[in-house]
Amino acid sequence: GADSAQSLLARAERRSATRQWMRCRLVEDPVLYRSDLSDAEWSELRRRLGEEERLLDEMFGLVLEARAEGIAAIDPSGTLAERRFPTGGTIGHATLLLIARLHDERKRSWHWNEMVCVIGELAETHRRRWAGDMVDAPERLARRVAELMLDLRLAER
Repeated sequence: GADSAQSLLARAERRSATRQWMRCRLVEDPVLYRSDLSDAEWSELRRRLGEEERLLDEMFGLVLEARAEGIAAIDPSGTLAERRFPTGGTIGHATLLLIARLHDERKRSWHWNEMVCVIGELAETHRRRWAGDMVDAPERLARRVAELMLDLRLAER
């Protein structure tokens, strides 16, 4: 129904068709945060969650996981994701452990120096299993972990 490219982009950018917009976001991004939505949109999504889950499973094989902070679209087959997570290897394992540590300590954020310190502690604990060049450079490992978390919208700068 758009009469120009500008109009099409404007409509796609925001919520003239709220349900379509939310579906697109769930397919394109791994997480749709509560803070990304207005109260009305959040209520609409929560009310129709079962229907949306069936549709997205049938069309894309996605499994929705609802939490207080938002909805995650899990791609069990890995066919839609540019980057799989959780993933193996030093960076993937360090990221999972850092997330668990944040959760256990009930922290919402860390300063960079705190994060490097925690990554350093984790690297010492897992020295024998993690890549030596990362273990010996906790700041570089912390940077790679932060990049992964930012890329997946699991963290904000």
